[in-house]
Amino acid sequence: MKINSKCNLEGESDLPKPVELEEDSILLEKPRLVDLNMENLTKEMKVYDQIIVLSLIYHLQKTTPKDDLLQEQVSAYLRSIMDKAQNWLVYSMCLYVRSLNEFARTKTKERSLLQIQALIDQFNDKKPKAYERIKYYYSLYYPSYLELQRVLSIFTIIFMNY
Repeated sequence: MKINSKCNLEGESDLPKPVELEEDSILLEKPRLVDLNMENLTKEMKVYDQIIVLSLIYHLQKTTPKDDLLQEQVSAYLRSIMDKAQNWLVYSMCLYVRSLNEFARTKTKERSLLQIQALIDQFNDKKPKAYERIKYYYSLYYPSYLELQRVLSIFTIIFMNY
């Protein structure tokens, strides 16, 4: 029996659903490019390359003081991975890191809370299968169910006092 290592990215996807920005938001999800010739921007990244970039993001967040420049740098890295995600756990980790990164901004606090809640809810989903979920578990620092609940409770308390 051969196991398909890539998620079904066409049609019905096994990847978790990202929470979208509100329609009246002035923020863009990713930069709007004027030049439509995007041959250099559409190169595929292998899953291990995505994991290395996520490790770089984790290192930057742990060793660099938090400021706006770091947030923008992390956002750019995350966008490049999320556009080409091939694995459920890598994509979920991107959504988690994006939520942590966006909670510091006032316009994206609510989306950050909703995304953390969606990541908690996906633990009860039947798809994808367990072998797909844990494929790169030891390569990433993906939080446990209880850790996600802890982050959500902290974010909720901060959000309510804001």
